[in-house]
Amino acid sequence: MSRLETRIPPILWWAWGALVVLLVDESFGDDFAEGWGIIVGVLLLGAGVALSLRAFGAFSRAETTFDPHDPTSATTLITDGVYRFSRNPMYLGMMLLLLGWGLWRGSIIAGLLGSATFVALVTRFQVVPEERALAENFGDEYTAFTASTRRWI
Repeated sequence: MSRLETRIPPILWWAWGALVVLLVDESFGDDFAEGWGIIVGVLLLGAGVALSLRAFGAFSRAETTFDPHDPTSATTLITDGVYRFSRNPMYLGMMLLLLGWGLWRGSIIAGLLGSATFVALVTRFQVVPEERALAENFGDEYTAFTASTRRWI
């Protein structure tokens, strides 16, 4: 286990992706489809917020932890609602926010690079350790969930 695994909150990995969006757009902005790029960007921003809130709500309803620092403390494996489509809808929502923000700013390249940065960092330092903990906690139930549900989409 790496020293950084589950030590840095996912919101900080997201902030790193947001910084990439900002720096790439400011440095190389491509004025991508200003009219419809903004519309698609706003739609992705809305979808990202909605998806993250639905995922967060599922944790609250199940009365289990969503503490990213201690995935071993999960008491319930959530497999319904938005979790039927993605094992990580909260992180997927955060990724959509980055992609949407890049499009809203007019730069698909910035949105793609910021999203890819976030996905790479959160997968390595948060998702993989969470998956190990869930496999230990929930065994065959988690294995069946991973077989039927994709990590992202």
